[in-house]
Amino acid sequence: MRDPFVSVIIPVLRDAGPLAALLEVLHPTTDVEVIVAPGDAGDPTLGPVRRAWPVVQWIDGPRGRGRQMNAGGARAVGQWLLFLHADARLNDGWLDEIRRAAEAGAVGGCYRLEIDSPLWQARVIERGVGVGRGGSGSPTATRGCSSGAPSFTLSGATGRYP
Repeated sequence: MRDPFVSVIIPVLRDAGPLAALLEVLHPTTDVEVIVAPGDAGDPTLGPVRRAWPVVQWIDGPRGRGRQMNAGGARAVGQWLLFLHADARLNDGWLDEIRRAAEAGAVGGCYRLEIDSPLWQARVIERGVGVGRGGSGSPTATRGCSSGAPSFTLSGATGRYP
């Protein structure tokens, strides 16, 4: 059996509802490995989600997004790693976008953050997070940060960020 093309790593902390919705979109297959790293293994709301998604890998570990992302990244076997928050939503064609980027020689990337809200404050947040794409900030899992697996390993993962 071949390794998946993309490993999706999702650090969660009391995010059962949003996580269930995201898993519906991701459709784990032979091309898409999904790893969920809960920061609270005792969260009772995750039980139904775990039972509904037996194909998902669950890694119980220490709390802290960075630690959870590192644990998931260490377990991942995909050629590409995609880090998402549980409340992230991907458009149709997300997998094809990563394939095109890989074929074009990219070593990483991120998606544009769009908040589902009519409030002006949401636009401010979107622009603020978008600064990372401009080079003066850093990509975040809020925006779907993807990396070729070798690049993630060589970079030292997410460091010691909690």
